[in-house]
Amino acid sequence: MRLEQFEYVEAVVQYGSMTAAAWHLHLSQQNISKGIKQLEDELGIIVFSRTKKGSVLTSQGELIFQFAHEQLASYRQLKDTFRHMQQNQLKGTLSICTMNSGSSMIIPQMLCEFYKNYPQVILQIQDGSVLEVFQAVQLKQADLGIIAYSQIREQFYPLIPDGLQMIPLLKGKSYYWVQAKSVYAEKGFITMEEANKESLLMYDAMDLTLLRQLYNAHGLELSLGTTSRNLYLLGKLAANGWGVVPDILFYNDEMLCAYAFQKQSDLTAVPLKSKIDYSGVAYIIKRNQKKSALLAHALQFLQNLSVQKSKKEGKLCD
Repeated sequence: MRLEQFEYVEAVVQYGSMTAAAWHLHLSQQNISKGIKQLEDELGIIVFSRTKKGSVLTSQGELIFQFAHEQLASYRQLKDTFRHMQQNQLKGTLSICTMNSGSSMIIPQMLCEFYKNYPQVILQIQDGSVLEVFQAVQLKQADLGIIAYSQIREQFYPLIPDGLQMIPLLKGKSYYWVQAKSVYAEKGFITMEEANKESLLMYDAMDLTLLRQLYNAHGLELSLGTTSRNLYLLGKLAANGWGVVPDILFYNDEMLCAYAFQKQSDLTAVPLKSKIDYSGVAYIIKRNQKKSALLAHALQFLQNLSVQKSKKEGKLCD
């Protein structure tokens, strides 16, 4: 028996299926299935019954899950003890390059928690377009990048250049902010074809590369209306029927632009009805990159943050 097998069992129980567990653990479904099968063969038992609704613990599986949960709790407590000792001693500078939207809407939340855990680490934040994020990581001008992404079937957008690796963090759904009196608000959704007929109102052209690739994947040509770093202005334009503002909803309670738009009664957000499987936020690093102790801690911090958000344990900042 190995700790990672216990983690597989715990994740399948938590997320309901091997596919969902694999996504959250950033592994293939085959790895999860193989690890659990090896555990079953070693002990001569069946841990999960496979049903149409997902994977369900057998009576033997219940015992394994209880044992695994206890072992993992002890391991994590010991690991946390050592991690906190290292955090207080860890020093250095970490450079992060993020898309413009991320620097103003995602990074502040992350910083609140990061500074609590790593008080002696200096963060250098730079922002730019998704292509500039890629370039900064490729040229080692940034230790890691943070971008928004979407997936259509098995293809991720934006397309990741060779030599870089994308790790999903926060999973969400594409939305558009529209005029509250519009037909989209009345029916409760907007299609990609309908969004394409509207002028696109963008936060400083934050993710045009991503959106162009998405629109092209649907056989459409993006129609750009206005770009501005003044979200209040974009909201007013959308509220008066001059276009729509793209956004992402995370875990049914957080949107990137909500802090600027939520008090505008003449503006509402509707989901995008399309072939998009999901959207989200991911981090970018160089493939096969040799990680410093500081970078390794930062990546683990991001992964822990992702798990925390998926469990909906509350806001990042008090």
